Amino acid sequence: GLTAQPGLRAWGPGRVDVTDAALDTPTAIPDLWGLGEARWLNHSGVIQVVARSSLAVRFETQYILGHRMASRPDRALIWALAAFVTDVHPPRAAGPAGEGPGRAVFDRACAGCHQPDQAYSGGLVPAAGLTSDGRVAGDPERGTGRYKAPSLLGVAGNGPYLHDGSQPSLAGLLAAGHPMGAVLSATDRGALLDYLDTL
Repeated sequence: GLTAQPGLRAWGPGRVDVTDAALDTPTAIPDLWGLGEARWLNHSGVIQVVARSSLAVRFETQYILGHRMASRPDRALIWALAAFVTDVHPPRAAGPAGEGPGRAVFDRACAGCHQPDQAYSGGLVPAAGLTSDGRVAGDPERGTGRYKAPSLLGVAGNGPYLHDGSQPSLAGLLAAGHPMGAVLSATDRGALLDYLDTL
């Protein structure tokens, strides 16, 4: 029964701005699966996931701040939440990643950033080298000048894409040129989409 403010409606579904900065820099709410292997919790890489304790500390901090410093959560529950989130998997049963032409395209064009041994996520990439909006990377509160390479687990059904949710479909994202600027041939894009559907 609530009506969002016009500025918030412009962000679109699945986006949030959690900073107090005067900048209007909403980001897409990231998927939670793959955090057991991921190295970065947020889009700009401000929070590194070193262990399950990283998630527990972050959850506790968000709870405390969300309750205006007037309440603390039960630490056992926070640790249980961190354990649960660490073990979340994509909604469909993921079998072994596919093989064939799509895997070859992925290995050649994508695996340098989206590393299979890290839940198809990776390290931080300089925002200046990307074609996507760099405002969040430069945000004074949460910016690092970089964006994380997000996990691709379950990516085929989890649009919108990019840190700001600006690409509604994976096919559109690849057709427009990946944020690194690489434009694949139509044949390679089709094969890659088939491969990504297996993750």
